[in-house]
Amino acid sequence: MLRISKRSLHYRLWKFAHPASEPKNLCRYFWFCVFAVVAPLVIVALVLFAIGALVYVVGTNLTVSGIVVSLVIIGIAAAFGLVKLIQWQGRNVVYGIATSVSSVRPKNREPGLIRSFLRAKKKKVCPMIEVVD
Repeated sequence: MLRISKRSLHYRLWKFAHPASEPKNLCRYFWFCVFAVVAPLVIVALVLFAIGALVYVVGTNLTVSGIVVSLVIIGIAAAFGLVKLIQWQGRNVVYGIATSVSSVRPKNREPGLIRSFLRAKKKKVCPMIEVVD
């Protein structure tokens, strides 16, 4: 049985998408986490492509004013994305990163989500998940 902390980022992502249910097995939980990361990256790539196409079309037709309009659109999109990222990760984004890098991890900790999934895949089993505080 795999133990997952309620404080982990992937568990918070699960609760955001499935507020009424707890994860039951590792296989479904792992693939949800993978697609929850890949899908937004694909969407961001498509949005950046659309912005790039807009910049190209406006820039080739209006030169200086096209560049200004393009920079304003990109700036608004970047500011909106940054605000949403900060809201999603909480108030202490910088503090959380600094403490996670400098903190000393105990030697007897459980393996992470990816390592647990790879071990389960090798054994051809799908272990149950226990959520702990």
